[in-house]
Amino acid sequence: MLAAAALLLVSCGGTSGRNIALPADPPLSGGMGFALVKASYIRLKAEPSAMAADLGNLRDGTLVELVGRELGLQAEDEAKAGAEAEGLWYRVRVVAESSAAKASGQAALPAAAGQGGSAAAGVLEGWVRDAELEVFATRSQAERAASKAQAR
Repeated sequence: MLAAAALLLVSCGGTSGRNIALPADPPLSGGMGFALVKASYIRLKAEPSAMAADLGNLRDGTLVELVGRELGLQAEDEAKAGAEAEGLWYRVRVVAESSAAKASGQAALPAAAGQGGSAAAGVLEGWVRDAELEVFATRSQAERAASKAQAR
């Protein structure tokens, strides 16, 4: 009994000091959600990798639907090239440009679709790093945020 108590105290005492903030689990939150592009210009990738082929470009204020997510791990060739691939990547589908993007004449600019993405029938789909998006639970929240950004 004394040994079990000592083991319990030792095993629960230390922490690694590394905290990982995980996004909400889609089955519990009701879906992946929607997002706005928050950088002035980003590349839509065929795979969740900085070295993947470009499928197109998205500009500030573009509304996208989140259709998947994956933790990108840095491959050896990416590490040698200095590319930052680690972290959370979202698979996105372009829904529409927000009113902010439309007002400034910006739009999603599709390129030729690659292995992991699609540009068929006017639908643009691919991978984007989470740091380049502002994520919302619902489309209406994302549209409201786009309207507020345009008013600024």
